[in-house]
Amino acid sequence: MKYLMSVHARAFQIQDQGSYFINANWFQDRLNLKTARDPCAQMYAGSTIIGIQSITSAEVLKIGKTGNNGERARDLFKTGLVYRDEGNLEEALRYFGDALFVYRELGDKRGEATQIGYIGLVYRTRGELDGALSHFKKALEIQKEIGYKKGVAAQTRNIGVIYGLKGELDKALICLEEALDIDRELGFKKGIARDLGNIGIIYRDMGELDKALGYLEESLKKCREVGDRKGEARVLGNIGLFYREKGDLDKALEYHKKALQNFNEIGYRQGVGAQLGNIGITFGAKGDLDVALEYLKESLEIHREIGYKQGVAIKLGNIGVTFGAKGDFDEALERLKEAVRIHREIGYKQGEANTLRGVGMIYNAKGELDEALHYLGEALNIHREIGDKKGEANDRRYIDYLQDRFTSA
Repeated sequence: MKYLMSVHARAFQIQDQGSYFINANWFQDRLNLKTARDPCAQMYAGSTIIGIQSITSAEVLKIGKTGNNGERARDLFKTGLVYRDEGNLEEALRYFGDALFVYRELGDKRGEATQIGYIGLVYRTRGELDGALSHFKKALEIQKEIGYKKGVAAQTRNIGVIYGLKGELDKALICLEEALDIDRELGFKKGIARDLGNIGIIYRDMGELDKALGYLEESLKKCREVGDRKGEARVLGNIGLFYREKGDLDKALEYHKKALQNFNEIGYRQGVGAQLGNIGITFGAKGDLDVALEYLKESLEIHREIGYKQGVAIKLGNIGVTFGAKGDFDEALERLKEAVRIHREIGYKQGEANTLRGVGMIYNAKGELDEALHYLGEALNIHREIGDKKGEANDRRYIDYLQDRFTSA
């Protein structure tokens, strides 16, 4: 049972540095069920903005009466970015919405499309995949209307990412290859690097590992060519995840540590926290659970320091399943339920559902089948609600397994 919990620790893996990675459901492999790989995805996102003064909704009402409206819209947008990067998604959504209102009042279609896209990113971060998809499609429609090809590529990329998260990998690949074609036509190297990385991740989820690694390495090369240190670190982290997926844990550690070094050098604390978490999860996969907990707790501390609530919830989940792997089920449940509470507080439904599944698995490990089925049923309902077909399939498969085991007993 301890080994089973150790394996499951990897199912909670999520890299939260602007790129989102949800690993395969390792329980399914261990139980000799058909593996359903959850895709990982690097989202198109703007740079972190710090030191922007918050602007209240009351000030939005002054638009058209005082000040430079275009500048005011940009300030609203930048403030939204600050809140997003802190994990305060409700405030981020409010400021992006205010900026959208201003851009529409100005008749600025490009600004309007950008804000709709960033609202889509908030929905994605909250795990509301259908909501994200509808916003990205609307943004794409406007970008095509005004002929802004760079925006077309960005939104096509975002749509591809969502299809990947929903498990519609063929659709994802079509979108991502289309984005890559546009970025190559424009000579936009940063976009090319992102597209290559995303395509590599989709091929990984399709099981075409050699092809996946080729794309990831090409993405890494492009990031280095343009001096994109943050992008380089993200891809290094992706390659680490790739090697962990293959079971080459020493190689995975090597790449996660390289990514950690890059993030430390550029001072990107959110990335530092993410990589410390990935290192911890990898040590957990190696069976070094005490070392894993040290790294995960350090990651949690950083996310708390910077106010990144989503990262806090994710790390609490990682720590919870690691305690489960150690056989300390009560400590595991305490951490996991705290993670569920924070996910609900920030509205991150996908995280809530995935963590509820973890709670159910811990109850199953404790031999409390009714409680296990209750929490797995909650997870299933949320995955259905947000349109996460892969998450829904994983929940359904595990519920069926437990019910079959109970019936046969």
